[in-house]
Amino acid sequence: MLSQARDTTRLTSTDTFGRFRLPPFPHLAILCGPVLADLLFACVFAATMYFPLIDRISELDTSRIVATKQLHPTEPYLKDHFPGFPVMPGVLMMEAAYQTCAWLLLYANEFKQDFARLQEVRNIKFGSFVQPGDILQLTANIFQRDKQQTTLQVRGAVGEQSALAGRWILAHNTPDHETIADKLIADKKQASDDYAAIESGPDVQSRNRLEEIFHKLYDPARCADSLGR
Repeated sequence: MLSQARDTTRLTSTDTFGRFRLPPFPHLAILCGPVLADLLFACVFAATMYFPLIDRISELDTSRIVATKQLHPTEPYLKDHFPGFPVMPGVLMMEAAYQTCAWLLLYANEFKQDFARLQEVRNIKFGSFVQPGDILQLTANIFQRDKQQTTLQVRGAVGEQSALAGRWILAHNTPDHETIADKLIADKKQASDDYAAIESGPDVQSRNRLEEIFHKLYDPARCADSLGR
């Protein structure tokens, strides 16, 4: 455990990455740069894999969400981060927080928009380490919102110990913003005869897929049972 919070960090899509926008898994860009991160995401998407960093949504309304991530000893990155002292990388804690925020906005918008893009993170403070067997609980509250973006106050904790805190600013996707996922879906549709029979189009396909994943993460009946105990 750390005796005090680590340095505050501020990340923006323009200041940190210049002309490049953050990719759909934005914190990969911190590790390997935005171009390679985009390529990595393209490979993941092409293989129809999903990169979830939360296991369950336990509380949810239109302005607040609580989600959890259990760190399993078998997570592949733990053998290198760090040998003899496995802990969840801070960059993946940030990604888990981003995914938590994005699910809240999807729910609040009734899935009428795509996954919001990470615009900026302010006042990040890391506290205790997340070790194998720990459950990281992430709580996000909408702090401020306008037509272009939403600011959320985020806190991650392991038990009573704070693991990270800060403000996540997510930009709302606009019709003229094409994500890599959109492009890949369009390319696949053009290249494959199987897509010729699909009349709903990429946007509806994407929304249906997001709702399917969401309902696996969030079960209101199970949450109510847990709260009643």
